[in-house]
Amino acid sequence: MLGKDKVGACFFSTGLFFLLVSAYSKITGNIVLGSLENHVGYLSYSTIIGFVFLIVSFIIFTSRESLDAIVIPTGGGEYDSETNMYSQDRDRAQKAIRRRNRLNERGYYVISGARHDDEKVKGGQVYSIYNFLREHGIKPSEIMIEGKSKDTLENVLYTLKKVKNREEKNGVGRPWNIAFVSYPEHLERFDDFEKEAIKRGVIEKKDFKFHKIRTFPKWKGRKKQRSDEKNYESNLLRRLFHRYKLVKPW
Repeated sequence: MLGKDKVGACFFSTGLFFLLVSAYSKITGNIVLGSLENHVGYLSYSTIIGFVFLIVSFIIFTSRESLDAIVIPTGGGEYDSETNMYSQDRDRAQKAIRRRNRLNERGYYVISGARHDDEKVKGGQVYSIYNFLREHGIKPSEIMIEGKSKDTLENVLYTLKKVKNREEKNGVGRPWNIAFVSYPEHLERFDDFEKEAIKRGVIEKKDFKFHKIRTFPKWKGRKKQRSDEKNYESNLLRRLFHRYKLVKPW
């Protein structure tokens, strides 16, 4: 089933197509429909249809559910000494900031990853993402650090625990809308782990509504990332370790 983002994008693209066809027809005069009246009528209908599709797309986009939290998991990629960040961390943080308008009035960011020093990033990747958010106007009260996870499964489990504890403490009813920011292949793993966590009773299906905020890394590293994601669960020991964590995640 297509999500609202994809449906809205389809309507928006269709609307632009009709408007461009209409504009192109007016400029070139190459459309011949038998009479001037028919020609003008065709252009009018094309313009009207285009605006209708655009209006519907805007309604779909504005009707999207607001988010309680946007999760930025630490990643890898190339290291940039100027920003003191890895490329995936920067891409995810930038995309999360651009989607700030989707957070509700109580909404906040969750930085998910282990707190430890890195040979390149002083204070670790969590620290660099936190600084990046602060430099772009995000208040400390709008940032929560998960701080323990060392892989994608733990990103999901530990983040959900943090969010659930915070929302229950504040008396906010379920379900909680939470979005993970990453590239598409990585988000597929988040989906798999979330479904497995529900299946094993770690979380209840009614606890959360999951959303995706996609980043699109440069093609240079995309092929390798796709290969890494494909082979991620091929290791038997890793699968057994993940299964253990899902039985006793906290």
